[in-house]
Amino acid sequence: MSMEDIIDKLEDLLEDAWRLPMSNGKIVVSSESVKRILEDLRLNLPKEIVQAKKIVADRNQIIEDTKNEAASMAKIFQEKAKSLVSRDEIVKSAQSAAKGIILDATQKSKDIKFAAIKYAEKLLKDVEDSLNINLLEIKKVKQSLKSNFE
Repeated sequence: MSMEDIIDKLEDLLEDAWRLPMSNGKIVVSSESVKRILEDLRLNLPKEIVQAKKIVADRNQIIEDTKNEAASMAKIFQEKAKSLVSRDEIVKSAQSAAKGIILDATQKSKDIKFAAIKYAEKLLKDVEDSLNINLLEIKKVKQSLKSNFE
């Protein structure tokens, strides 16, 4: 069950609750129902954290793969440059091309790393926002429950 489903379940419980007359909006809810919903929240909260950790791991893997690919490409182009005929003009041209390719691969690696970091940051921010919303909802429910028993 997702966090949104659990929150919907809690909202339904509050909407269906019996209203106390002349109590300024206070309601009566089953403590067992609230306990079950809170338990569902506790069980699902770690899933959100696991998802955030997976996002970070994926980002790190993308960065590592990009570094490896850039290093591999650099090595391949360096080997190709060495195998060219030793004529001055051809060697100079090959060295220039290899440097350009290495610079391009390095820039692409940086761009992919930057994009991966931004993507992971956005996903982590979304998860954080979701968790904050859920925490606020839990606090509201706790306060509502607390005020119902006062």
